[in-house]
Amino acid sequence: MPGPNQQRKLLFAFLYGTAEMAGIPFRRLVWATRHEHGEKTGREHYHWLIGAEEWNPTLADMFRLNALWNRQPKCGFCRNHPFDPRLNGVEYVTKCLSGSALGDSLGGRLLRMLQIRSPRGRGDAQ
Repeated sequence: MPGPNQQRKLLFAFLYGTAEMAGIPFRRLVWATRHEHGEKTGREHYHWLIGAEEWNPTLADMFRLNALWNRQPKCGFCRNHPFDPRLNGVEYVTKCLSGSALGDSLGGRLLRMLQIRSPRGRGDAQ
């Protein structure tokens, strides 16, 4: 597993690639990510939510995002899924924030955007 600095670089490379794939400027991309260790094996992994008001990702986009992640060195595998508002995805990714902190944060902006329009991209990388 790459060190923390390399992980951040790879994550941002993925985010820039996502914006390019979606045909939107990077600054319009709204995202939240959380790093954690798996409960059973302790394997490091990330969860993320990615969206933009002008991007309505399709299932084909999810496959493109998986391929984009898989092309990066030392990244392991990736599963991206369309956002499902019935699931607790925003709260799960932002579980380190609580109450008013969530509403005042980037996670809050993402939550409002996702509530307005769906589906949106949701992903897990391991």
